[in-house]
Amino acid sequence: MCTSGDTLKYILYVDMVDGKQTPVAALSNLTTKTASVALEPATTYYWRVKTSDSINSSYSIV
Repeated sequence: MCTSGDTLKYILYVDMVDGKQTPVAALSNLTTKTASVALEPATTYYWRVKTSDSINSSYSIV
């Protein structure tokens, strides 16, 4: 549970394997809920988000 004053940070995992590969640095430690990602057309991508505060973290489903 996020307490008042905690800053949420996000890591966006985007890859063509399983959504669990090491994210690029530009998609780590995000403090906004949006990110721009360049993707290739006609390609299947998998993604998930890790959200964390100063105490806890959790992952979205892929």
